[in-house]
Amino acid sequence: MTVTKQARQIAGVSPTRFAILSASTLLIGAVLGFSYRPILDRFMPQKVSLAQTATATHPVSSVSTSPWVTKDVSLTMYEGTESGSMVEITRPADVLKSPSVKVMGDLVGIAEVDLTRGLPKGDNMEFPLTVDLPAASKASYTGTLQIMNDGKPVGAPLKVTVRTKWADCHTIPTDTGFPSSDRIGSLAGSPVIDDVVELGIKGTTKDQASIVRAVACKYKAQIVGSVSDIGLYELRIPGQKIDTLLPIIDQISKEPGIDSATASLLASANSATGPQ
Repeated sequence: MTVTKQARQIAGVSPTRFAILSASTLLIGAVLGFSYRPILDRFMPQKVSLAQTATATHPVSSVSTSPWVTKDVSLTMYEGTESGSMVEITRPADVLKSPSVKVMGDLVGIAEVDLTRGLPKGDNMEFPLTVDLPAASKASYTGTLQIMNDGKPVGAPLKVTVRTKWADCHTIPTDTGFPSSDRIGSLAGSPVIDDVVELGIKGTTKDQASIVRAVACKYKAQIVGSVSDIGLYELRIPGQKIDTLLPIIDQISKEPGIDSATASLLASANSATGPQ
């Protein structure tokens, strides 16, 4: 991944160290599935559309019957992350010849169901429901997903509720999350998370957690991820863009106990380093 000399110097990291950290970040990204594309899409097989599977052994005979097998969906997500779940739909040959999903309510603009990707489940199909919760989220979102056929509603809609939770400078997650699309920026042509600093803690440090918490609270950051076995932590400083974040990275890199600090690089959506 190419990063300009100027960008490396601004970040307060030597060119050699930046290259090493970049490679490490991509390696960690590969292990954690941290390349940016719809989260559930990573785990789906090749495209299988609902229309292509209109061979159900028990077709629905009335358009008034709801095609949703899944009941109400309730998700709890961190602000500024992307997540989701699987939703189950029937495969009626005589009803859903040209299916689509209409998103309504608070979910408009942040949720989608991809009917071109599915997994068989008995006589039904499961499809990914992806929610892209923005960086400045409200406390909760409520809406519905309506199955449409040739532009007309089919049966009752599926209710979806999303509740927001916020990270802080004290609680250290034991994994990493997927950033929402509005938190993705660019550094020297490579995708980065606009508001995240990757911290490397010195290997001789006995109490990594105390150092991470102290730095996070000092810079009004949230601790949003960790791989403690290798001394890697992610701090999110809300409201930052990569150009304003780089000077802060330089300051953090000089804090006691910090071995390295750099921007959070992402593998591209089509990168072979991410899960396929």
